[in-house]
Amino acid sequence: MALTFRAANTADTDRIIVDVTKTIKAANEKQAGELQDVLKYSIVQEGSRYRVISNYNRDQNRVRGRRFQTSLAVKVPKKSSLSINNRNGSVEVSDLVGDQNIDNGFGLTALRRISGTIQIKSRNDTVIVEDITGNATIDNQFGNVEARRVAGRLDVDHRNGEVDVEGIKGDAKVNSEFGSINATDIQGALTVEARMTSVEALRVENNVTVETQFNYVKLEDVKGAVWVENSHGNVEVRYLQPPRNNVRLSTKFAEVRLVLPASSSFSVDAETRHANISTDFDDLSIREERDRESLNGRVGSGGPEVRIENQNGNIEIIK
Repeated sequence: MALTFRAANTADTDRIIVDVTKTIKAANEKQAGELQDVLKYSIVQEGSRYRVISNYNRDQNRVRGRRFQTSLAVKVPKKSSLSINNRNGSVEVSDLVGDQNIDNGFGLTALRRISGTIQIKSRNDTVIVEDITGNATIDNQFGNVEARRVAGRLDVDHRNGEVDVEGIKGDAKVNSEFGSINATDIQGALTVEARMTSVEALRVENNVTVETQFNYVKLEDVKGAVWVENSHGNVEVRYLQPPRNNVRLSTKFAEVRLVLPASSSFSVDAETRHANISTDFDDLSIREERDRESLNGRVGSGGPEVRIENQNGNIEIIK
């Protein structure tokens, strides 16, 4: 069932209006007429709440098979908090003031221009949230997640798909398996816990913490501290301005590249085994010892600490 919720016109401020489009699959017109009363919708008041419900239960009704296809367009007062439980159809909610709670499956879930907190649980399709003034919590599997312009905190729990987040004013935390994460313009801290997932982040104003494996991590223009732990995946961190906070990078069986402006000041402690270290900072020297190479030293005066650990992979610290 496809659901669309939006604020009613000014003249309808205190009304709930439900427009139902119903398609019946039947062998003939007579059978369609017999089936039309099997599925009906009603608005039921429960205290201060209202429910839009149907009288049809597919698991209990004698009419078997997918005979009905419905689409609901619901107009509600602008100040409305919705709790939606749907399956096998899209849900779209827009232009409301209030907290929203959505549980959906096998259809697009989209929330736009919401003044309040949102919670979404979805399966098997894309989730889109845009222009949210409060916190946003998203749980999705087997579908992509797109979150843009969230004024509060963003929490995403995700499997099997792409996660794209942009313009988050609060902290952003993403848990993901078997996919990719792209984060851009994060004003708070970014925390990623992932597996079999690539991670890319651009322009993060606060700290970045990433833990993943079997895929790459690429960070650029991070203002806060950086902590990355990876395995079987490359790590690249690129600074457009000299770093002011500590950096710790770790991986195995992959490459580490740290790119810093020539004017940077920092101390460094880097080590790898069964591989090599290279740098074009003249103040740093590389030490070779049996199956390992290390680099310790300081560039300039003051600055943050840089620690890099690797095994069976090269380390590169360049301008």
